Amino acid sequence: MGDLHRHAEISAHVHAQVGPLRPDEDWICLELGNYLTDVSQFRDPFANMLAKRTVWGEGLGEFGFLSLIPVIGLLVSEAILNWAIDLDEWIDRMFGVHEPADQRYGKLAGYFQHIFEGMTHLIFADDVPQTAVWRPLLAPALGDIARLPSAEVARIFGQAFTQYYPHEHTDFPPYVLYGEQRVNHRLYKRGPRGLLAYLEEYTDYLAESLAKLEVDWKAIATAPKTDPRRHDVLVRLGKVLHGIEDYYFHSNHLELHLWNELRAGRPKGESDDAYRTWFAANVASKWLPPESTPSASRDWTPSREHQVRAHLRRLRYPRYVPVNTLDREKSDPALDVIFTAGFDKKDLFHTLSMALESMEASLESMENLFVRLPDALQTTLASKNPQRLRDIDLVLIRVLFNKGERSRMGRDEDYREAQLKLHVKQLEDGRYEAGIRHLHAGGYLNDRARDAWLAAIAIDREMEDFGDYTPGVSGFMMQLLAKGQVELEQSRRRGAGFDSARDRGPGNAFDERSDNGATGEHIGTHTLMSKDTSISLPVHEETRRVARFASMAIARHLVTEVNAGGGSSGGLDWDRILRHYLRFPHARAGMWETQVLNHVRRTGVDPKYDEIPDQVVQPRVQGPDAAARLAARRSGTVRADLEKRYIELEERVDHFQLLLKF
Repeated sequence: MGDLHRHAEISAHVHAQVGPLRPDEDWICLELGNYLTDVSQFRDPFANMLAKRTVWGEGLGEFGFLSLIPVIGLLVSEAILNWAIDLDEWIDRMFGVHEPADQRYGKLAGYFQHIFEGMTHLIFADDVPQTAVWRPLLAPALGDIARLPSAEVARIFGQAFTQYYPHEHTDFPPYVLYGEQRVNHRLYKRGPRGLLAYLEEYTDYLAESLAKLEVDWKAIATAPKTDPRRHDVLVRLGKVLHGIEDYYFHSNHLELHLWNELRAGRPKGESDDAYRTWFAANVASKWLPPESTPSASRDWTPSREHQVRAHLRRLRYPRYVPVNTLDREKSDPALDVIFTAGFDKKDLFHTLSMALESMEASLESMENLFVRLPDALQTTLASKNPQRLRDIDLVLIRVLFNKGERSRMGRDEDYREAQLKLHVKQLEDGRYEAGIRHLHAGGYLNDRARDAWLAAIAIDREMEDFGDYTPGVSGFMMQLLAKGQVELEQSRRRGAGFDSARDRGPGNAFDERSDNGATGEHIGTHTLMSKDTSISLPVHEETRRVARFASMAIARHLVTEVNAGGGSSGGLDWDRILRHYLRFPHARAGMWETQVLNHVRRTGVDPKYDEIPDQVVQPRVQGPDAAARLAARRSGTVRADLEKRYIELEERVDHFQLLLKF
């Protein structure tokens, strides 16, 4: 999960370009579906079961294959060493168990569910009196798009806040747990279109979802605007578009596009090594300038050397050695294949820390209530007046909004322990509940947001009261964030040292190690490859523009078909449409990706649909087998099959965790 604003910007673009074709829709539901897909990542039973394995692995020995997520077992090492407490019960409560079904998500996921339920009301509900305070911070791209009644927001949240599935984010899937074994598995082999096979499966899932959505939307197209079914189709479209957008944000697509585009202008017969040397020296001048520059308050922005190195490392595929460890010597070239980012053991550290830094930078750029607390709230919390969120005495809030605080807690064990004890006292004294109730009384929260956040605090207190050696949810998270900030800073320092290196080319640009020693630069990982924050350079801007166009074009195809009516006897050929947009970037002049980027380079603005000549030929299903193909997609089970496959992983790792106990 990167910057939520990036997907919201695309939803706003789709609304601006496609909304006029169907003005009588609550288009806010489009972004609501996109947003809920993103935040549902915080409910991931597979990752939680894997975390349990890691905790027990720390207590019982090192297991290299437990590295698909951060080594969070270190955070409870005191508990592991003190066998007087029932550690396995704390682990099961915090992270959940595969069975029974009502305990799958655990207290950690329950806490996040309530936090995001409150946030969802602040962004999407129409009954928050002080909504003008929240909107520029939480959803600036959505502007004044009409919001929904809180009861309808609650209904949609209840059905669309689900859990993380790799296919919904076009992520590299962990279906084979051992990285060194994936090379022999069919899902990780290159297909005839240049995509790894799992991406073709994901495309089938998207085609199936759009085919079903098309039929359902046609059936209720004339229902009243406020009919929940009208809202649901837009929420479902937002979920589908999220996966389409992440195809670009999470893959090496734009890096390959620029590589192929520039190579077309080089001398014929030039060797790969010679071209790579030229590319490293010249590519920086070809990147699109960012639409908005990173905040001046940031203390780190990627150097030119870092960006060149990152570009070339994204053009390589990771190698693994036993057991599930990134190779410290080699990687493989990936100039003929599209793949997406996967998760390494330190990715969560980087993802959370960078997201918080982005939020903090946004706050520091504002001179209004986003930086300074309301006077009445300062009085309630006995805070200094005026005071920034980053300086507030509530430990949890200060950790969330102050990277210096996270860094200090990560480096100074005594300080961290003192702050955690202070946090526990503040929790016991009801300081957080008092703040929530005062925000509600001042009109900053609606009733449902207040109740959701109070429910999160109740879960936190329940876990904090479990035992003297085990933290509550927020105490656990603060330790995770502190470790993450330190890891992020160490990786950046390591990367800065590479910037002046000459042993593998200027700035280590030609370093082919999968693991080069800087965890933020590991080949194939989310931290290296994802491009959905303003400092996820290079080609962040190119990715935004291409993802915007693809998302808008696919939504336009669907809306145009719904407007045409005609029932379910015919329909769009979603396999053809999607494989037009989700394809290998050969970067030829007549291809839509090249045309979009050239339009942006020439005009500085996004093209409209009709301004791009390379459009889908025959978007409707044609041929003698048209009816059979439509029926197959509309009755397909690809989504159900992918969900089942991921849930089976959860069962496998939870059963293994049971064995570790004995």
